[in-house]
Amino acid sequence: MTDQNAKNLKPWRHTVATHADRGVTFDCPVSVELTFVMPKPKRPRWTTPATKPDIDKLERAMLDGLTDGGLIADDARVVRLLAVLEYAEVDNPVGVHVAVMAL
Repeated sequence: MTDQNAKNLKPWRHTVATHADRGVTFDCPVSVELTFVMPKPKRPRWTTPATKPDIDKLERAMLDGLTDGGLIADDARVVRLLAVLEYAEVDNPVGVHVAVMAL
């Protein structure tokens, strides 16, 4: 989700927004937990993904998508944010796990 991958960012944010549209909008302080599960290379350099895309770009794209989808009224409502990058495994496929909790 970098500027070089801007062509991928818009469809990805749209997908997030579509899945975030659940008829409930948090318009209060919230905590957001994001676990990004990345494809595992054949020979990873580290035990966790410490490569591009940068975690801050992933966070921003997710928060924008959650806001676009109406789950969060405004990303300014996010007062606590935990983001984790991990590699995919057989029982944990590539994707993102999202938890939003009112505070």
